Amino acid sequence: MIRKLSVVTLLLYSHFLLGQERSQDSLALNSPVLIQEFYTPASFSEYQGNEIKFPLKVKANLDFLLNTGGSFFNEVSPVYAGYFNAGVVMKNRNKILSLDYSLASSGLGDYMSEFVDSTGVLSGFGVATQEKFGYLANRIRGRFNWQMSKHFNAEIGNHTNFWGNGYRSMVLGENTTPYPYLKLTTKVWKIKYTNLFMQLRDLQPDVPWKDSRQKYVALHAIDFKVNERFSFTVFESVVWQSSDTLSNRSFDINYLNPVIFYRPVEFSQGSADNVLLGIAARLSLDKNFMWYGQLFLDEFLLSEVKKREGWWANKVGMQIGVQAANLLPGFWAYSEFNSARPFTYTHGSVLQNYGHRNQSLAHPLGTNFYEWSTGAQLEKKEWTFTGRFNWALYGRDLNGDNYGGDIYRSYKQPYRTFDNQIGQGNTHHSYITQLTASRKILKNRDVFFFGSYTWRHVQNQFELNDEHVFSFGISSSVYKISSKNSNGALPNLSNDF
Repeated sequence: MIRKLSVVTLLLYSHFLLGQERSQDSLALNSPVLIQEFYTPASFSEYQGNEIKFPLKVKANLDFLLNTGGSFFNEVSPVYAGYFNAGVVMKNRNKILSLDYSLASSGLGDYMSEFVDSTGVLSGFGVATQEKFGYLANRIRGRFNWQMSKHFNAEIGNHTNFWGNGYRSMVLGENTTPYPYLKLTTKVWKIKYTNLFMQLRDLQPDVPWKDSRQKYVALHAIDFKVNERFSFTVFESVVWQSSDTLSNRSFDINYLNPVIFYRPVEFSQGSADNVLLGIAARLSLDKNFMWYGQLFLDEFLLSEVKKREGWWANKVGMQIGVQAANLLPGFWAYSEFNSARPFTYTHGSVLQNYGHRNQSLAHPLGTNFYEWSTGAQLEKKEWTFTGRFNWALYGRDLNGDNYGGDIYRSYKQPYRTFDNQIGQGNTHHSYITQLTASRKILKNRDVFFFGSYTWRHVQNQFELNDEHVFSFGISSSVYKISSKNSNGALPNLSNDF
């Protein structure tokens, strides 16, 4: 079965656009038109009070993007996408407040329409409604960061968080809808200790959002910087539901203790919460070259791993990647491999899976997949060129049987106990190539014209989806400084503001 697809991939997430933060652990260039896959947004907890030179800084932004094009396969299928964002960031000595509102409207093809229809959400935004000309979704985000002292930082907000050094994360990505959270960071000597508490929701058909079921996640990590080149992180998280048929737990205060291990607490309470463990590492050979990786342990038995019999409950995710900057002036590249065994991130109680509002908290493919991604970017004067290639092999459930390809399905009845392997079930082979070129068209304003080409090929045992999308558009970001320093001069806001 051949199905025509028409989707503009440049506009599925707000952080495709201008004025977004850049990770301090990433070697990616600070391009004004850098698509999401090429960088990791920065954590506000990295801002230090002694870096703020002026009593008050305000950056207001107005971003917009218009994109139109077509998918060419046997016949032309027109597509369009529009995006609007307005926000403000304020700094005052050791405090940062960020607020923004986004609105996205997209005319999607079969592939993304099926995703929105089945999940009810537009990735990165939230609940999507189908209008006459396509899908409409909006989003409100905000976060407040307080550098209380040299060693302590607190942050509260309704946003997303990204943990890791790559363009994907097997621990906590940002392809989901924003969620309320509290983050506490302590830095002493070579150790950084982070506590993150999140409130998540489960979407159900015909249930209003305000009545959707709630769950909570407590996640903590210890990052040890061995030296200037090498660091590693050990992390642990626990997911529990707000209420069930037996009790109404709400937020479990037992998990508020910042120096505990979650598994003993869970065991002592006789609960069946979802506890996950992992480790990550980063090695910088020099300032322009970095290796990184993550190992995510949902559940496994070492004895079963040694047997190599494909036991269903050996649920593991992993990542390994490399980034290189300044190979040539203005040139940056990366290559990354990710995988997750079947049933990883799932739980016996669906509400306690590792997801939020019908999307995975970690990798957007969820579970039961291999993925390899590589890309590069070149900046030269007014021009920016980017290229990316993604290959993925992933399995989805088949004929009603549970092959471990859906994190929103209980693992209680796996299709088979042994002989499980990545990609089982309805095996998909996916190839995506994307090329983008942009040029600044106004000298003193961040207004850019861009053009892109995307080829997407997805095949399984039942159908072939193939598309060639050519698109072009205009993106803009307008900044206004509304405060002055003591000398009466406008503050000089750096690119990482």
